[in-house]
Amino acid sequence: MKKAFLLFLILTGWFAGCRNPLENVELTFRKPLTTSVQLDFRTQGGRVAENVSVKIKGRDADQIVTLLNTTNFRISKDGSLPLATLVAPSPEKPLYFTIVATAENALETVVPIALIGSGVRRQTVVLTEKESNEAKKLVATTTGQSAGDGAVNGPLVIRTPPTEAGTSVISIPAGTRVVDAQNQPVDGPLTATVQVIPTSLVWQLPNGGSLSRTKKITVVASAFQAEIYNEEYRLVKSFSQPVGVTFGLNAGARNPATGLPVRAGDVLPLYSYDGATNQWKEEAPGKVVLDKENRPVIETRISHFSTWVVGYVTELCPNDGVRFSFQSQLPNDYDYSYRVEAFYVDGDKAESAGSSYYRLQNGFTFSLQHQLFKDRKVKLKVYDRNSSLVVESPVVGSCDNVTVPLDVRAFRPAAGEAPVKASVQFPCKNIQLDKLPDQVTTYYRESGSAHWEPFLTFNKSQLVNGVMSQTTYRVKKNRKYDFSVSVLSYDFEQPNTLIDQNEWVIKIKTKEFCQ
Repeated sequence: MKKAFLLFLILTGWFAGCRNPLENVELTFRKPLTTSVQLDFRTQGGRVAENVSVKIKGRDADQIVTLLNTTNFRISKDGSLPLATLVAPSPEKPLYFTIVATAENALETVVPIALIGSGVRRQTVVLTEKESNEAKKLVATTTGQSAGDGAVNGPLVIRTPPTEAGTSVISIPAGTRVVDAQNQPVDGPLTATVQVIPTSLVWQLPNGGSLSRTKKITVVASAFQAEIYNEEYRLVKSFSQPVGVTFGLNAGARNPATGLPVRAGDVLPLYSYDGATNQWKEEAPGKVVLDKENRPVIETRISHFSTWVVGYVTELCPNDGVRFSFQSQLPNDYDYSYRVEAFYVDGDKAESAGSSYYRLQNGFTFSLQHQLFKDRKVKLKVYDRNSSLVVESPVVGSCDNVTVPLDVRAFRPAAGEAPVKASVQFPCKNIQLDKLPDQVTTYYRESGSAHWEPFLTFNKSQLVNGVMSQTTYRVKKNRKYDFSVSVLSYDFEQPNTLIDQNEWVIKIKTKEFCQ
C-alpha cells in the first residue's frame, strides 16, 4: 500500500549537526490538546504494527483530532496514537466514531468507539496479516446488501472457519433491518467479518476477559467477534428481530457445574462484549443440543452484534491481593526491567498465572491488583537478566493482606554496563511550558538494526534551566545508535550516533519554546 506523507516540521528542529531542510519557513506551534483516546496498534503476536494507515469514520468523526488539532493521524514508533475531542463527551451527548486501520499486508480492521465521559479510553487495535495462519484459520468474510431502510436483500449467513470449537454460524434472514448504535439503518453494500478467538487463548479476549474487578472469564468453550459495516464504515449494532446463532463448542469442554464433559441438556453461561462502550455483559445462558453430526452445540438467538463468548467465570481477590517488595542492591537508576512470573501452587504442582516486567528498585512494593484468583496459593519467581539465577518467594494465599519480601540482592549489572546521562537541551533556560506536552518520548536502536524500541520518557516537570535529563544503562559506550524523539504526533531522528562519552545530548535548535 502506497502512503503519502506530509512532513510538517513544527517542533524541535533537528539534532546537533543536522540542517533544517525547510529554510525561510516560519514554524508555528499550538498548545497540545488533552488525550481522550489512547490507541495502541499491535499484531496478533503482540508486536508493534508497522506502516499502518488510520482513518476516523462514523457519526462524530469530525470531532476527533490529534493532540495538535489536526487530522494527520500518525502512529508513533511504539505503536501508539493519542486522540483528542473537540467537544466534551457526556452520557447525554456521547461521541460515536470508528477507527479504520489498514496496512499493506494486513486485513482491514474496524473498531467502534463510544465516549461518554471525560476519562481516557485505552484501546488496543489488533491487525491480522493477510497470509498468516491466523487469517487463514480464524477469519472469514462475506458480503451482502441492504436497502435504504437497512433491510437485508437476502439471507446473510456468516460462518466461522472450523477450529477446535467446531464451526459457529450466524444466520440473518432476508428482510431483517440492520441498524447502528444510534438506531439508524446501515444501508448499501455490506461487509461481514467474523474472527474466532481460540479457546486456548483466553488472554486475547477484550480486557483479558475481566468482567469486573472481581470476576474474570478463565475458561472458554467458544468465542468469536462478528462485525457488519457498510462502505461508510457504519457498524451494525442490532437487528429488527433476533437472529439465529449456533455456537460450536470445544470438543474437550467440560461443564464446571458437573465436572463432566459438556452434553446435550447442559445450560452454559453466555457473555457479550460491546467494543464501542468497552463493557462486558452477562447474557441469557444457552442450552446444549446435538447437531446433525452428533456434536454438542448451543443454538440460540441474539439481538445485537458483539464479541460473544461461551465461558466460565472465576472470582478474583476482592482486594489488591498479596503484596511483594524487592530487596535490591542494583542502582536506583538502573533502568532495565526483569521478568516476574506468578504461579498457582497446588501441592507439588505449579501452574503459571502470568508474568510481567519490573525494575528492581530497592523497597519497591507492588501487588497483582485484581489479577489473582480468589482462595488460591501463589508464589513468584524473579529471573535475572544477566545470569541463570532465579529468586523464588514463599507460597502465600493469593488474597492475604501481607507483604512478601523478594531478595534479589544477588542480581548485578552485566559486565561493561555503565550509566550514561541522556539529556534533551533547549537553546534557552526559560521555557514556555504550555507549548510542551506533559511527556517527551524517545526511542532507540543499534545502528543497522530494523526495529525501534522505547528508550526514555522525559517529563515536563524534569525541566531545569532548559534541560531534561535522565540516567540510562541501556546504551553502551563506543557503540553507534539511532535515536528518535517523539513530541506530540511528530518524530525527529538522529541516526548513527556514536556514544563516546558518558553523556548524550539532543540539542533542540528552535527557540519557539523559549519565553
